Formats: sequence, structure tokens, C-alpha cells
Amino acid sequence: MPQVLVVDDDYGIRILVRDVLLDAGYEVVEAANVGEAQELIARRRPDLLVLDLSLPDGGDRPLRDVVGLCRRVLVLSGSSQLRERAQELGANGALPKPFDIDDLVRAVAQVLGSSDRGTDEGSGAHSAA
Repeated sequence: MPQVLVVDDDYGIRILVRDVLLDAGYEVVEAANVGEAQELIARRRPDLLVLDLSLPDGGDRPLRDVVGLCRRVLVLSGSSQLRERAQELGANGALPKPFDIDDLVRAVAQVLGSSDRGTDEGSGAHSAA
């Protein structure tokens, strides 16, 4: 069963994503910030990182560092610059907030089915919306 690390400082969104992915059959761990995410990645080696781009400790360098630790990354954001930012970070996929639960499950499955970051030609960020 693939393990997904959900990183979002918004408790409500983090719990929603966790519960949806648990119901879809994934093992889920969660973090509220980049620091917690780095610790969990080192210990758990998740198959997928689902990452909010608007973390309080998520400046450019910290986000790049945490993304660099994972093979597959799906970014979430309410920003109109989502696709561009996801591509800059090298993410496998992107999902705009607010999102539909079915779109989240589809996007997670799609990213988990993709090649590792940097090895999938044309793996630019995409929206499941």
C-alpha cells in the first residue's frame, strides 16, 4: 500500500486530505510544516508527498529542499501561479485549491503511477480539475 505524506499547515485541509486518502486505501502520515515533513521523510520514505505551497516555513529554499527528498510530489495551492510554481519546484503534478475530492484521489493515483521526478518526459505540472 503506497504511503502518502500530507503537508499542510491548515489542520482542516490536512485532515480532509488524510481521511479521503485513507478511504481510498493509502497509508497516510501528516505534517504541519516543512520541518516536520523533513523529519518524516527521513524516517518513513513516503511514496508521495502532497504539499501545500503556502506553508509559513515554506520559503523557496525550504520547499525546494523538501521536494528534493521525495520521488513523487503533488502540490496543492490556491495561488493563480500554481502550474508555474509546481514546475519550478519539479513537482509531478498540481491541484488547485479548492479541489473536488474525486479530483484529489485521481491526481494522487496519477502521480503515483508516473515516473519519478525528473525522469518522466513531459511530466510538467498538471491540474486534475
